[in-house]
Amino acid sequence: MTVLSNLFLSLRNGGVLYASWKCGEAERVEDSSGRFFSDMNEILLTQYLQLMDNSELEEIWYTKDVRNNYVSQNWINAIIKKRGDAS
Repeated sequence: MTVLSNLFLSLRNGGVLYASWKCGEAERVEDSSGRFFSDMNEILLTQYLQLMDNSELEEIWYTKDVRNNYVSQNWINAIIKKRGDAS
């Protein structure tokens, strides 16, 4: 999860990051577009954050996709904080 690590490293102490992923456990490339996707679930997110020093999961919640053709798709949303005094 290099992208998440890089985003987290760019935060100042006390900074927060909002992220959302489609619920799941897979990494995949969409055939039609060639785009790369990483799905996430609460267990995987917790495991990734344990590898990042000073990370704190502030909040996690689930939402349904609002697009008409994707109403069965669930999303995991998270607010992640970098511990330490803001400077």
